[in-house]
Amino acid sequence: MKKGLTALEIILVTAIIGLLVFFILGYYRPTIKRAREVLLKAELRSIEAAVNLYQVKYSRFPSSLVNLEYLELEKKGNLLDPFGRRYCYNPSTGRVWSGE
Repeated sequence: MKKGLTALEIILVTAIIGLLVFFILGYYRPTIKRAREVLLKAELRSIEAAVNLYQVKYSRFPSSLVNLEYLELEKKGNLLDPFGRRYCYNPSTGRVWSGE
C-alpha cells in the first residue's frame, strides 16, 4: 500500500482551493467597497457638522481641517477617508469632500 498523495491529487486540491478563493474574493471586495462608501458618507457628515460648529462658535470657518481638534490626523497632518485619500476642504465656503 502506498503512502502520500500523487501529483494529480495535489494539483486537483490546489485548483479547488484556488477556485474557492477566487469566488470568495469576488464577493468580498464589493462588500468592502460598499462598507467604505457608507463610512465615507458618515465621516463627511461628521466633519461637516464639526466645521459648522466651529463656524457658529468663532463666526468664521476654520482655516483648515487641522483646526478641528477631535479629528484624528495621519502623520503628515492629513485627514484620510476610508479609501486612503485625503479629505479636501475649502475654508471660504466650509465645503468638505473626498479626493486627491
